[in-house]
Amino acid sequence: AALTEQVQIARTIDLDVGSFTNSFSGTEAASLKGHVVLEKDIELIQSRKVEDFIPDLARIEFSQAELLKNKEVKRVEMMLAKTPIGTDQFAAAVYNLDTLVYKNNTKTSLILALSIVLGGMLGIFVLLIRNVLIKQD
Repeated sequence: AALTEQVQIARTIDLDVGSFTNSFSGTEAASLKGHVVLEKDIELIQSRKVEDFIPDLARIEFSQAELLKNKEVKRVEMMLAKTPIGTDQFAAAVYNLDTLVYKNNTKTSLILALSIVLGGMLGIFVLLIRNVLIKQD
């Protein structure tokens, strides 16, 4: 559209081919190129294809078609919509670890008493076996 305006400006000032090529930049000075040059620019731009600028467009469009055909995504979305997540029925739990009180349920005195009794029984058993083996020799 900007180049079309510049073509009209170049035609208004009757400039076929401009003499200023690199002196000015931008679309403001494009009319100084002349309407012939600008019309060729417009023709070139309109003849371009999107595929020329995006080399992987075919692969991207194939992937997009595969995703649209994939019904699994729709099933997952439907299943997620049935859950209470995202509704006012859902409330996430937040814990402050600094204020949590840990309760220890191990009975250390019972463990200590059992280890003394079992250790004593094992020691007596080893002593009896040792005495039996020494008497046999």
